[in-house]
Amino acid sequence: MVVAIVDDDWGMLDLVAYILKRKGYTTVAFPDAQECWEWISDPSTTCPDILISDLMMPFMDGRELIAKIRTESHCGHVPILLLSSVGQVEDRRDLWDLFLNKAFTREQFLQAVDDTIERRKSNH
Repeated sequence: MVVAIVDDDWGMLDLVAYILKRKGYTTVAFPDAQECWEWISDPSTTCPDILISDLMMPFMDGRELIAKIRTESHCGHVPILLLSSVGQVEDRRDLWDLFLNKAFTREQFLQAVDDTIERRKSNH
């Protein structure tokens, strides 16, 4: 499985990629939403199996990236896990499938990845 990860915090980006690689996932990492958008909006890009995005990022935030993916990309069907350190965010299941606060354990994170993929499968 291929996981695209977007986070402007290099430490978090590295941590998430490390956890996923240890579980056998292939990761594609982006330090900002604009770079991810350029990649995922390219029609020749093979869609990832899941996208994990930070909420608060400069230039383009996670909400804007996800909205663009859902409405303007051939990858609009991809399950999306939203990460944030801001606490709770509004429930926008039309945009993302699951929200996880960044104060997570390895087990909570991996469970959220599995749950995000399963929710998208069961809704389509």
